[in-house]
Amino acid sequence: MGETRVLFFWTSGVLLPALDAAVTEILPSFGIAGINPAAISRYREMRDDLALGRIDGQEFCQVAVRSLGIEGSPELFLKRMLSRLVLIPGVLDAVTRVKAEVDRWLVVDLPEAWFKELPSSQEVLLHFPPERIICLEDSRLLRVLPDVFYYLPNRVQVPSEQCLLLDSDIKRTVHSINHGLPAAVVINPERLRRELLMRRLIMQDYQIHQRPV
Repeated sequence: MGETRVLFFWTSGVLLPALDAAVTEILPSFGIAGINPAAISRYREMRDDLALGRIDGQEFCQVAVRSLGIEGSPELFLKRMLSRLVLIPGVLDAVTRVKAEVDRWLVVDLPEAWFKELPSSQEVLLHFPPERIICLEDSRLLRVLPDVFYYLPNRVQVPSEQCLLLDSDIKRTVHSINHGLPAAVVINPERLRRELLMRRLIMQDYQIHQRPV
C-alpha cells in the first residue's frame, strides 16, 4: 500500500448527520413513529439518484413525502430535514490537524443547492475551499457503487492506493476496499481522530497533546 497523499471525507455521516438520520429525526414532528418498511427501499433508491443529480431536491422531497406517508408539504419536509443537517462537533478540529502534505477533499453527496443553504456551509468552506470540493451531482456517474471508487482517484489524479476514503457507511466502505480504494469507517469524531492517528496522518504535536481514543 502506498503512502496516503489524499483524504476523501464523505459529507453525510462524517461532517454532517446522514440523510437517513435527519429524516428519522423529523418524522415525529409529522406524527409518524417510524418509517414504513414498504417505503424504505424506495426512499433509499432515491438517495443515490439525489446524490448523482438524476433527480433534484424538489422531486426527492415530493416522493419522500408520499412514500413516507407524511401529511405536510415537500417544502416543510425540506426545511425540517435541513435543520437537522448541522455540523458534527469535533470533526473539523481533526480535519485541521491533518499534515500539510496530505490533500483534503470533501465529497458532497447532497444537492449543491442544499449544501449552500446549510448554516455550517461557510465554516466548512474555511477548511475545504471550493476547488477541493467534489459534488457528485456534477460527476455524471451512472451509479454510486462502484463507480465512485474509480471516479474519485481519477478526479484528483492520484493512484487509488495513495488515497483514503473516510466514510460512515459500512457497506460503502467495504465496497471501496474491495475495489482498490482504501477506506475507513468513521462513526464519530473520536473514531476519525483514532484513524488519523493510527495512520500517522495527524501532525506530531496533536499526537503528543491529545489522548488517543
